[in-house]
Amino acid sequence: MHLSLLNECRGRVEQALSSLGPISTRDTRHEMRLHTALGASLIYTKGPTPGTGAAWTSALEIAEKLDDTECQLQALRGLWAYHLNSAEYPASLTLAKRFCSVATVGDGSAEQLIGNRMVGTSLHYLGDQTNARHHIERMLAGYVAHADRPHAIRFQFDQRVTAHATLSRILWLQGFRIRRAEQCRGRSINRSCAFIVQCAGRRGVSNRPLHRRSGGCGTLCYDAVGSLGKARVCLLACPSPYL
Repeated sequence: MHLSLLNECRGRVEQALSSLGPISTRDTRHEMRLHTALGASLIYTKGPTPGTGAAWTSALEIAEKLDDTECQLQALRGLWAYHLNSAEYPASLTLAKRFCSVATVGDGSAEQLIGNRMVGTSLHYLGDQTNARHHIERMLAGYVAHADRPHAIRFQFDQRVTAHATLSRILWLQGFRIRRAEQCRGRSINRSCAFIVQCAGRRGVSNRPLHRRSGGCGTLCYDAVGSLGKARVCLLACPSPYL
């Protein structure tokens, strides 16, 4: 998975799950981790299919039985992304709030702020830009990543970068000057130009600015300049696994 060999990862995990044997003899913690790995690999190889949702649901059910907070958070984030990518925004909001509730167990201040980002992102797609912005800005104001447990590994992406990307779309939809959105995007680009260009690979590349609004979402193009060279990047405000 960490080598980006996603199809290979999915194949090996599916092979491992098929050889677990009778339920009575299974190592449930090992099974939980396999379902987590399957859900993470499926979203990037198959998309938000029923199998993706089933893998994350199985991981969450086992994590709750084992009272494993860490895996509960990972599974809830995975299910949240699954429903968001399936355009099931109310369900994604419910899961984001559950993530926040689980994150209150123990010393999870950074995880609670990640939950705020998730809630804000769901609200953004539901069309509530005012409250979405409030949650995203609260996250950015207080978020500090764990040095010993990087969130980019546990929750797939740099949380600050993804928050800035969402905030830039919110500002644009609220009618603020393009300059403010550009400043917000600039922070994201400076931190991870490769992340933005990777998003463009999924979302499309354009030679001219595009502006479209539909169902509370918009499309915005901008220039990204970084280590990969200058590219005209089209950032579509639509669900994707880059969350």
